[in-house]
Amino acid sequence: MRFSKKYSSLPYNQNLHNRAATLRKAGNLAEALFWNEVKNDNKYEYDCRRDEYMNKLGLHVIRISDEGVRHHMEMELEYISNVVKELKKTTPSIAAGD
Repeated sequence: MRFSKKYSSLPYNQNLHNRAATLRKAGNLAEALFWNEVKNDNKYEYDCRRDEYMNKLGLHVIRISDEGVRHHMEMELEYISNVVKELKKTTPSIAAGD
């Protein structure tokens, strides 16, 4: 049993309506952290399947994190350079420039 007024007779405030929608979308910190982790787990599985597919096509996948690019750009560039050098040694089509 509800003890409030009839819903339709309550005063309507568009600002409160918009604020409530914003808060629902934002959630709380724990919820945001939880869903971010779940999303990343799904992304990781998707990335693994995609990498496997690309490897079957003969492509080599190099993964670099967003954090690595933002905070360690020189190290990431050196890593890419080293991977390319190693691939040139072991992959004739790369060494020939095909």
